[in-house]
Amino acid sequence: VKAGTPLAQSLMIGLSGVGLVCGLVDAVLSGVRMWRGYCDAADGLDAHADRFCSMLRMMRAMALDTDAEKSLAGQLPWLLLLEVLECKVPVSDYRAFDHVCQLAKRRHPSRRDRVASTYFQATLGSRRITIGDSLVRVKPNRRAFVNRAVLFRLRDDDKTPRIQAFDKRGFQSLIRGNPRMGSEVKLRLRAEHESLNLRSRDGSTTFWIRYQVLSKDFPTSTRSFE
Repeated sequence: VKAGTPLAQSLMIGLSGVGLVCGLVDAVLSGVRMWRGYCDAADGLDAHADRFCSMLRMMRAMALDTDAEKSLAGQLPWLLLLEVLECKVPVSDYRAFDHVCQLAKRRHPSRRDRVASTYFQATLGSRRITIGDSLVRVKPNRRAFVNRAVLFRLRDDDKTPRIQAFDKRGFQSLIRGNPRMGSEVKLRLRAEHESLNLRSRDGSTTFWIRYQVLSKDFPTSTRSFE
């Protein structure tokens, strides 16, 4: 495109408009996240701290009966190894463009037949922890294998994580986030390790989970728990 032509001016105006809109969207999204008390950067730093603490536990286990092991006694935080084995969740919350997207792909506009790209998230206070690094294909209202796990620190003032499934979306998620699939469930830690199924109050959501609590003075264990 030649500089100074009407076409070049139109392109410049169009690109400036796109940049302005994107900037406004970023500002609005940042404000919404701050209002909700969530921060992606803080969640990322917490994830790095989780890895660092798990590494310290392994180093302490390898340094038994040494001065290093004694100096770390009681200094490490509680950790929770949480595994989501299976799930049964309903169709995701409705979004305005769901039917439009399915019609554009020449599919029958039934949201109940859609296979969702699902990820799982644990919430502890204002912190969000993603369970596993990859998506799981889940059909609504059908029991599905998940097999995703995460290791994270437990807070002293809150040891009741809440688990929720989300339907991963594309452009729509930039505006309103990813829609939920069913209700969140609370995990009340009652033992050192346990396998159980959690069901939401309305009965729409069920998670089959397994967890193990690593206390401050309990050495790192590699055994699996039933």
